Amino acid sequence: MVAFIYSLAALALILSVGYAMRAQGRSQGLYIQVGLILFVLVLTYVASLIQFSGYADIVRMHNEMLSAQTYGFSYLLKEYLTSPGSAVLLYFVSPSASSAILQSFAAFLFFAALAYIIFITYKTQSFPVLPFLVTCWLAISSFSLSGMVGGVRNFPAMGLSSAAILSITLRNKKKGIVPALLCCVAAGLFHVGAWVQLILFILSSIKKTKIRICINIILALYGLFAITGATLAMKFLPGKSFWSGIYSKVNGYFISGSSFDMYSSVNRMVLMYSVFLLIVVALLIYIKNEKKTISIYTKINTYADYFVLPKPYINYIITYVCFCLGSITSGTPFRRYAALLVFNVIPLVTIVISQIFYKPVSSSYSYIDKTLTSSDTNNKLWMAKKFGVLQMTALVIIIIVLIVFMYNVWRQNMGSYIM
Repeated sequence: MVAFIYSLAALALILSVGYAMRAQGRSQGLYIQVGLILFVLVLTYVASLIQFSGYADIVRMHNEMLSAQTYGFSYLLKEYLTSPGSAVLLYFVSPSASSAILQSFAAFLFFAALAYIIFITYKTQSFPVLPFLVTCWLAISSFSLSGMVGGVRNFPAMGLSSAAILSITLRNKKKGIVPALLCCVAAGLFHVGAWVQLILFILSSIKKTKIRICINIILALYGLFAITGATLAMKFLPGKSFWSGIYSKVNGYFISGSSFDMYSSVNRMVLMYSVFLLIVVALLIYIKNEKKTISIYTKINTYADYFVLPKPYINYIITYVCFCLGSITSGTPFRRYAALLVFNVIPLVTIVISQIFYKPVSSSYSYIDKTLTSSDTNNKLWMAKKFGVLQMTALVIIIIVLIVFMYNVWRQNMGSYIM
């Protein structure tokens, strides 16, 4: 039932965005905003109705709220010393000890962040309608609603951080960077996983290309020496209790908890590895075509920026992918960050699919109206290609992936049900 409602909400969102992108003028953005708002509100309500038949973080947090009624805020602060924002949230909800409130809050925060990512992508880039809708649907369908709700903190926090970072990198402007960084800090106070995204963004912003390459190589290999580094730090660095905690975490992620299906189904494991592989392939295709795309379209029209993603965004995605690659032998880190990576690469995957099936309007065979505004370009600067072997092969692969994703949407929510 959860998967059914989730699928309907995702389909309704895609149809509303698709209809809106064919509209003209100011009504286009309005339609998209209304569709995204309804999407967030529907899933927020659905999340409040989910109950869990097995263990989940929400079950533990419910018990902690009950304990907080007796022991007060100090008890929660001790439990969430590294994420005091979570302690504050639990303290305010503890009088009612309502799991439904926590679940609604988590769903609202996460899906609002996702809606913002979709909207900022629409506002800053120009895509053919169909590839953009397909990419959004793939991203949403690959995600587990019950898994996000059951975890309560990690995905909403990292979703907020992702939205803030993409608002900087896709716009490629310094304006708005302070509010975005404050959002990242707030997300980090809610769950420590969001700090990792902020660190990845800072590392990807280093101007020296060679230094950035070295950092990415280290990130891609860090899983091989993580436990050794934590062991040496615990033995030789001051603050033994702190490093002991770090060692315990690393050991749990890469040794005792390295089996992916310890905290997730085998079905989910196959899905996430497959999705990550597709993202890596899409990134390599984009990097290979980037210089060629720039050289061609800067010569024929003034809209070259619409066919090339901003460099800060690509640098961030490369660093993020390298970190996920380094985490691939772990359990929880890879599962969480690879799942969030799917939403971060919506612009990238859309561009790659567009390059396969479409070509931007060229002055060699069509006149470009120089008076077009950015909101008009989605439908007027792209022309469908004639299908060849590559396009047909890609189409077959996409259809297969769609079927697999839809199957997973129905299977990945087996541990939860609607009240």
